[in-house]
Amino acid sequence: RWRVRQCMGSNDPVYYRDGTSSTCIIGETQDKYDVAFDSLEECCKEQVWWDEYGCIQSSAKVLEFEYTIDLPGIVEPTNCQDAHIMATRVQDAMAPAMPSGTTILVNRFGGLSIENDVAFGTIQCEGEPVGLDFILVHVFAECSSSGCTDDASVQSLFDSTFQSLLNYAQGSMAQDIVNAAGETPVVPQLEQIAVDSSTMSLVENFKDPRVVEDPIIYATSLTIEGELSVTGFDSSSFDAAQKALAISFFQAALKTTLESEGFSYLTKVTSMLDGKIMYEIFITADSSSEAEAEASSIETSLAADVTRVAIVTNASSEASGSSIESAFNSDYQIDGNTETSKTEIPVAKLTIEGTSPYVWFMSIGFAIENALFDEIYDPYLEKAMYETLVGRRIIDEESKIKVTGRSSNTDSLTWEITLYVDTASNLQAKADSIVFAEDFFDCGTDPRCVAADVEGIVKPSLPQSTLQFQINDFYHSSTTGLPSRGWWPNWEFSDNTCKNGGKVPSYMNRSPNEYFSDSKRECCEHWFPYDVKGCVGPTTGGSTTEFFVPNWVDFNCAKKLEKEMDEWELNDTFGSLEECCKKRFSYAYATCCSAPGLDGCSLSTETLYFPRDGKCIEGSEGEMEPYELSFAEKSVRKCCTSNFWWVTERKCCEDSGGC
Repeated sequence: RWRVRQCMGSNDPVYYRDGTSSTCIIGETQDKYDVAFDSLEECCKEQVWWDEYGCIQSSAKVLEFEYTIDLPGIVEPTNCQDAHIMATRVQDAMAPAMPSGTTILVNRFGGLSIENDVAFGTIQCEGEPVGLDFILVHVFAECSSSGCTDDASVQSLFDSTFQSLLNYAQGSMAQDIVNAAGETPVVPQLEQIAVDSSTMSLVENFKDPRVVEDPIIYATSLTIEGELSVTGFDSSSFDAAQKALAISFFQAALKTTLESEGFSYLTKVTSMLDGKIMYEIFITADSSSEAEAEASSIETSLAADVTRVAIVTNASSEASGSSIESAFNSDYQIDGNTETSKTEIPVAKLTIEGTSPYVWFMSIGFAIENALFDEIYDPYLEKAMYETLVGRRIIDEESKIKVTGRSSNTDSLTWEITLYVDTASNLQAKADSIVFAEDFFDCGTDPRCVAADVEGIVKPSLPQSTLQFQINDFYHSSTTGLPSRGWWPNWEFSDNTCKNGGKVPSYMNRSPNEYFSDSKRECCEHWFPYDVKGCVGPTTGGSTTEFFVPNWVDFNCAKKLEKEMDEWELNDTFGSLEECCKKRFSYAYATCCSAPGLDGCSLSTETLYFPRDGKCIEGSEGEMEPYELSFAEKSVRKCCTSNFWWVTERKCCEDSGGC
């Protein structure tokens, strides 16, 4: 195999973050772009991590496809650098003839692939430098602002782009490459090439630019059931309690042995019967193939004599000092393993991230406080957190906990909890049950807080008896893998726009009725009323989009096309006549609804809350006075905060029957 890695610059089309915005765009690398990525998904994940899903939705969509075409007369390169120079020269030659909004990347000569690591500016070649009579071209065709909205427009963009490339291959492509090869520095390998347009062929179907990554992250849960054959272990005299104790010792021994070999999964011994130890191992992985590979590795491990001997040794250690110690010290052995069944189900993967302030010091005659909590102690903290949260039934046994970092400047630890949840369950409710657990996050002075439990467990677990450790609290940072709750205001980097999905700030998740809206426009109108147009951004097919706007001359509402609106009207639009009349002319509601040519207003049966007699009461539009319509809200809490700001929210909620 021919594989070389060399540091070089690149002008290849890549994705990078668009300034300080929350979107990524495609273009050529320049010195000012510090980080670039091969795909939109990677760019959004790394550069707009707080709203990955929203970034993918909001960024300009690009249609991608690859094709091959024969170039007879190519001379083989002598090294990776030559191959990259040849590819770059072909790209430079073709670029001026590309259709508007289209860029290309030549990344293969025959069997030799050329990969450009755009993040580090390095080139990697793989394959054999022979038979290089064709090239593979990766095409990026950017959708127009009103394109790629349906099957027909996507197919039309592909057809027109592919036809333009074919026309170019039949025309001046060969001469353009030869001319470019003769420029300084000369690339002699390309000076005698020709182009056989009849060989131009699509490698595979195009990548649909409308496909947006599902915010739900799917994974696999694989349960292995099996039995270990045991000879020479006498449990005939055990009563029920002793048998249960023996099962717990074998379970701990099996778990410890597998963990020592790198398999950290929930492991249970379910029973002992007729010389057999029945067990279950619960494997969780990102894909079915990964889970199957782990299951195969575990089966291979349990088939090895050294593993089964280790289980016997660990079981004897677990039983030391117990009433059945003698049975575990007898001359018995585990002489076989049989896998009886495997059950695989799809699950959803949730990741909850947070931080924990801490104080620790060494007692060496005097206290050295706030030293960095070294990573060698992480396993003890992870074990303590796991045992506490499982013990309090805040997380399931299949969950995983990992300390992901630490900061000496803020004396805090960062961590993540990974949950594997049945896809049919309410993922948001599951996450909320953990994030909002009364005794988990935001402990304050509550002695029942999980932080106190973890502190009590981790101290005796630490290898140095002189180490003092105290966790002050647990704070939730973000949750990924959840379906979107709707649109929320994003103040990061002064974007002043609304996002859908991504890493929603914890305080917004705590008050969903306050921060989430059903549509982007509704969110923008509520949080950024001074710049609704800028917040909403360009709208597809704006010329046919209609809204209702207030007509302050006749005290009613008019329906107008977005393109026909005055600047001030764009910041004061409504989706229905009823909404416009309620919000702007509630004092003349009947007059507003009777505006000619608009079919009048229809009363909604939706439950709303409106102020009356010093509190918020429940009712429908038909039960309200006209002037009350403009003050109605969808929740008691929002009604209280909007209409009774001079009293405490708590008192208003109590007077209104609860929030």
